[in-house]
Amino acid sequence: MAEPTSVVIELESKPCPLCNSTRSRAYLKNKDLLCGLPGEFQIVRCLDCSHLYMDPRPTPETILNCYPAH
Repeated sequence: MAEPTSVVIELESKPCPLCNSTRSRAYLKNKDLLCGLPGEFQIVRCLDCSHLYMDPRPTPETILNCYPAH
């Protein structure tokens, strides 16, 4: 039986994708319940435009590791 491989997900912090503000406050933090990815993910609310977004977010190089092959 093959050993399970560990999933590598690198995270990066970016400003708000709507208004480019760097001011935000944590809104929700949780583990991945759908795919069982390691670690916790955080949703923040922009303090300037109120948009909700993931920060930090997976890097473009590792985003595909967040989705199952099927």
